[in-house]
Amino acid sequence: AAKEEAVSEAFQPFGMTPRHHGMRPLSLYAQTHTVTEEDLILAARVAYFEAGVRNERGYRAVLCVLYNRCMAKRFGGEVTDISTETYRKGQFSVIHNAKFETFDPPEELIEAARDIFVYGNLDLPESILFFCAEKLGKGWGGRKFYQSIGGNLFFYGATD
Repeated sequence: AAKEEAVSEAFQPFGMTPRHHGMRPLSLYAQTHTVTEEDLILAARVAYFEAGVRNERGYRAVLCVLYNRCMAKRFGGEVTDISTETYRKGQFSVIHNAKFETFDPPEELIEAARDIFVYGNLDLPESILFFCAEKLGKGWGGRKFYQSIGGNLFFYGATD
């Protein structure tokens, strides 16, 4: 009960309600991949270091992009997993941060990764495949702008 309260409290400042963690269908990702705790920790690390502003909404947006990229045919579709996408050349520069591999992300962030990768509770449309720091501006690479979230700008991309 205490853990559920902690997760609930993490969502409340951002106007989000905690999602039911009972019997739910698995996400499309979880239907095609075995999702390990190590996978969720890796995804949480990416979100922690990539989020421009470290808050739940910013973390979840980054996690959604990682999820969408794993599922998009453009990036290998259902064959691509969290690790492959995280370490894909030229994608997530945070993997070069000296603390990346040893950082222990907060439990709430790992739970957010579980909520997205296991249960499929996405906060962004499946076509949101790219993001950059707000300071780079909305004209980044000619991509169609979606929204500014947590210090990052998010963009649409073709999923196939």
